[in-house]
Amino acid sequence: MLLVDTKLSENSQIFHYRDTDIDNTSTSYTQEPFHICNAYDSHLEGVKILADANRHIFGFITRNAFYDALQLGALIVAAREDKVVGFLRYYHRKRDLQTTLYDICVDESERGKNLGQGMLKMLIDCCRSSHRAMIQLKCPAHLAANTFYEKSGFHCIDTVMGKRQKLNIWRLDLADRSHQ
Repeated sequence: MLLVDTKLSENSQIFHYRDTDIDNTSTSYTQEPFHICNAYDSHLEGVKILADANRHIFGFITRNAFYDALQLGALIVAAREDKVVGFLRYYHRKRDLQTTLYDICVDESERGKNLGQGMLKMLIDCCRSSHRAMIQLKCPAHLAANTFYEKSGFHCIDTVMGKRQKLNIWRLDLADRSHQ
């Protein structure tokens, strides 16, 4: 079970997680909390390392892409102490009320601990407070992440052919208040 403590700090929301379920057969149980917050300069190297470790999923993402997202306030990180164990990168489009989710990644050793859900919840809260209408993303059709989006309340609105593979287009309507 993950407990969440939400705080507002300098206009950024920070979520503190603590794994409270003790599995006596697990040797990886720790008491350190996870922190989910808007990224700082000090997080960039960890984000880039995590993205590069998952290049087989995301392809190559430049350091400048992360820096640009940081400057826009559009990069969320999950960290255990000082180590980045997850990130979410997005963009608020100017021409309409859509937010595009570019990437969401959790370190393989930290998956299944609701960090992806926590980062997504922070994004949804940010979008709602900015009066955004929807979050939309494209995900390769063969990835297990499609199940994550479906369970998170997104609806697959189309499947298109990308440069190399089929892509599912997922949308979360933020007017629907059931995704809180």
